[in-house]
Amino acid sequence: MDALTTCLRLIRIFEDDSNRISLEQELRSAAEYFQGHAPPAKQPVRWIGKDDELPCPFPFITTCLVVGTSYDPQAPHISIAHEEPYWMGYNQGDNNDGITVLDITRLDKVQYCFVNFVDYDEREMKTELDTPLTGLGYLQGYYDVGDEILHTLLQP
Repeated sequence: MDALTTCLRLIRIFEDDSNRISLEQELRSAAEYFQGHAPPAKQPVRWIGKDDELPCPFPFITTCLVVGTSYDPQAPHISIAHEEPYWMGYNQGDNNDGITVLDITRLDKVQYCFVNFVDYDEREMKTELDTPLTGLGYLQGYYDVGDEILHTLLQP
């Protein structure tokens, strides 16, 4: 459930009109930046050296992500969020539950999906690997269809 509530908070932050001008500027900057840079390596790289010390070239987007993942006004505490190097590939971090993908290219209609790309024998998650999932599909990887939490979500 934490992944879903965090995803919803992030969508609200990215769709908020008061963030629109700054986000649009950084999205334009990102488009230009990545035209001249190769995508991250497919295999994990050693995370030491000069590149680790470079500041993120997209500070407003990073701030939105860190605030949205670390601060829940309904929670009694602030969670810890770690900023990873911006050049790191999606599969290069310490991850055991997959990733949340946010598409912020249309700020009026942010889209998301969850993807499980880790396959551990001892896992309890029951989802297809490398398949985009809705929030409900992601939860079904952890809960049975009859569980109360899913029943609550499925009610109109």
